[in-house]
Amino acid sequence: MEPNRYVLKLLVGIVSLQLLIKYLKSYIKEERPVKSKTYGMPSSKAATLGFIVTYMLLNHVLKLSTQLLVLVSFIVGLYMKYHLNEHSPKQLIVGGMIGCIYASLVYKL
Repeated sequence: MEPNRYVLKLLVGIVSLQLLIKYLKSYIKEERPVKSKTYGMPSSKAATLGFIVTYMLLNHVLKLSTQLLVLVSFIVGLYMKYHLNEHSPKQLIVGGMIGCIYASLVYKL
């Protein structure tokens, strides 16, 4: 895939994913573990990380060592959101899964 098309699909995917997550949060209305003005289910950051990681892996743009680093960064990013008590494990897992699935769909388009 040519670079401009790759980046355009990545950006359109991320923006449309954020709209989907915003809608799902307003529909599900699950509270975060700590008091907040926003809902936590699904985690938009986990979804975004899942999307970016999956999209990059599917497009084979990274060397194996970089792929492993990206996967570890994804796991550390999710753990930090949990450690900071911003999301429950369920919110992070669901968000990450939505991001991964959505990236697969965008990749196939």
